[in-house]
Amino acid sequence: MYTSFDYTYPSPSIPKILASAMFAIAACVDRHQPIQQRFGDTHASSSAEPQFYFEEALNLLQTSNDSNEKTPKYAFTPSIINCQTLTILALQQHGVAEYSRAAILCGLASSMAIELRLHRPHESDGPQREIRHRLWWNLFILEKMISCEMGRPVMLRIEETDTPYPSISEADEFELLPTTMKGRNVSNVNIVGKMRTLSVLVTSIDLAVIMERLSREVYGLLSRRSIRDDCVFGEAKRMELWSVIRKWESDIEASPLRLELSKDLTSVPGIVTNYVVMHSGTILLHRPFIARWISNPANISASANPLKICINSANAICTILEKYFDDFYGLPCDMVFSIFTAASTLLYQSKQSDGGDNTESQRRLKLCIHWLSVLGKSWKSAGARQQLLIDLSAMPQDMNMTTLANAAAAVDAQGSTTSQLLSEQASAHAQSSTVDATSSVAKYVSAAPAAAEDWEFLREFGDSSDEFYALDEELRTLLENDQQWKL
Repeated sequence: MYTSFDYTYPSPSIPKILASAMFAIAACVDRHQPIQQRFGDTHASSSAEPQFYFEEALNLLQTSNDSNEKTPKYAFTPSIINCQTLTILALQQHGVAEYSRAAILCGLASSMAIELRLHRPHESDGPQREIRHRLWWNLFILEKMISCEMGRPVMLRIEETDTPYPSISEADEFELLPTTMKGRNVSNVNIVGKMRTLSVLVTSIDLAVIMERLSREVYGLLSRRSIRDDCVFGEAKRMELWSVIRKWESDIEASPLRLELSKDLTSVPGIVTNYVVMHSGTILLHRPFIARWISNPANISASANPLKICINSANAICTILEKYFDDFYGLPCDMVFSIFTAASTLLYQSKQSDGGDNTESQRRLKLCIHWLSVLGKSWKSAGARQQLLIDLSAMPQDMNMTTLANAAAAVDAQGSTTSQLLSEQASAHAQSSTVDATSSVAKYVSAAPAAAEDWEFLREFGDSSDEFYALDEELRTLLENDQQWKL
């Protein structure tokens, strides 16, 4: 799929299976202009649905390239095309809230990539070498995204790969920004700016490495126990990882890729996404330490207060998106989790008696709900998270962080049943009081059956004696015993 010298390539030779996977994810993006179709052409209407292309790609995965023979064994045959297809389908399924299926597809793609030795340098030069490097690192980033968002163990580890980063001297590094952007006049956009696609990819890889450390060194099972048993060790680990995140940010700020927040918004979409993910990672790093910090009066350094750091990062996410959200035709589905993470922090702040400027927190919380609503037109998971925030925002001010975390985890655990159930809850919420809203969320969770895979995962990571991560045990108990939340 790659060459620097022929602008007509690869259009004539894209395999059908790869094209179907690409269409599956492209069909998820909200179209601003309806596609014109011939009257009575039902196939044209149905083929625009993401599910159509997803199933078509799965069918082609099972078909031999040399014949029309169809058998599941071909789907497990290691090849670059199959690995590319599985990677794209995993991203697409993650975006439409089929979390377990996304994880399985990503796992299969990861195993296939290892079998193809994509984690090691490729001997030959030319396009095939660059294809392998790009595929490996894109899969590496996707696997970290799924791991951090879904709380799954990391499969691909940075110490097990020495594949070189993609070259930043290739032609697509110098593609120009679009001359039109949603919601802005062309005269206000720096149309001569370059996309710097590959440079942004390198920063994404570096950020994914940090997120891997966060997943393993804070949220890993053994790490949780170490942090719980040794407060000094836990605090040192928190500050160590925070310095790594700030180093990543300072390096970007010192480069041409720095985030532009002045009047002329010239930052490319990938950098905007990376900054948002970086701030959500900051929240994930510090959030488990909030309860212990509050309970220890000896902590007097305001700059290291985990709650304040989380609030600052949530506000930073809102500041970035207020400026850039309408500039791009569509934001990737990895924005959904970051926006929800920021919103949950703002919601927690607004429920505290000393939460500061409650009016501003409420305004930004409403913005997050709006952004999730917009993304919900394209990505099903965004709609699920948006309605959850609406329900939770009506809860009493003594709502605790564990309740909110349980609710967020419940959305991820419900899979494909989320949209229908939340739609029913939205109707009930509009006619209910604050108390009714609380029971509405509880009713939603108890009514939705979680996938068996998610239950097994919660059994493995739940620890009833862990005060930092009590949400794991509470959610597991909720799913197994069909209990109501105790607010």
